[in-house]
Amino acid sequence: MRYVLAVLLCLLPGCARGGGDDGRVTVVTAVYPLTYAVQRIGGEHVRVVDLAPPGAEPHDVELTPAQVGRVEQADLVVLVRGLQPALDDAAGVRTLDVLRGGTDPHVWLDPPAYAEIVALITARLVALDREHAPAFSDNARTFAAELESFHGDAQETLARCARKDLVTSHAAFGRFAKRYGLRETGIAGVGDEAEPSPARLAEVAALVERNGVTTVFAESADSRPAQTVAREAGAQVAVLDPLEVSRGDDYLTVMRRNLDAVKTGLGCG
Repeated sequence: MRYVLAVLLCLLPGCARGGGDDGRVTVVTAVYPLTYAVQRIGGEHVRVVDLAPPGAEPHDVELTPAQVGRVEQADLVVLVRGLQPALDDAAGVRTLDVLRGGTDPHVWLDPPAYAEIVALITARLVALDREHAPAFSDNARTFAAELESFHGDAQETLARCARKDLVTSHAAFGRFAKRYGLRETGIAGVGDEAEPSPARLAEVAALVERNGVTTVFAESADSRPAQTVAREAGAQVAVLDPLEVSRGDDYLTVMRRNLDAVKTGLGCG
């Protein structure tokens, strides 16, 4: 991630201060990992407006006329294009789309890719408010170092797994799996909110049994599709949080809990 840190040191010429009522840059987001990243980088110098209702499914975010107005007036909108169509429609030219290739929107579950997002956000904040550029760069450098530390721990932990199949209730962990040499099979697709068909449940249960999978991962322990597959194949259910919403703990705390769950479920170590 050294190249990320180099980007964070960049101070762009011709920068202008943000246009918030109190002089702070106003940044609109609508999914927890992007809100968290902007808060970590911007600190007290940035006003973050999170349009996602607490605990709401981020894919289903709809905007009121007042919220559309806030998007239009923001200095910057940070989004994952395709994740929240209502926000895509409202966002204008002052937009940073952090989906860097592919169609899976869960880019924050790949820590090195998330570090690249940190660099992109930092560069845009520097461009908007050069006065506080040193603070933005310092905050980003600290955050990037934490991500690098987690990435190193994950590489070491997941390099020695008895099993490589990561079976999940929906395919949110494809980027995570690819980064760490695992194979994800989602009972439902990346953005598929429909209940999986009986045929799909049987297909995944057969894979679980055939490949000796002992754990099916879901966003909650009472996920009906995960419970069905696990019951049919004689496996157990464990929780993996895709971090689309905040449930109280911060990003790195949840990612370390996820890592512990994968370590146990796949027999790593």
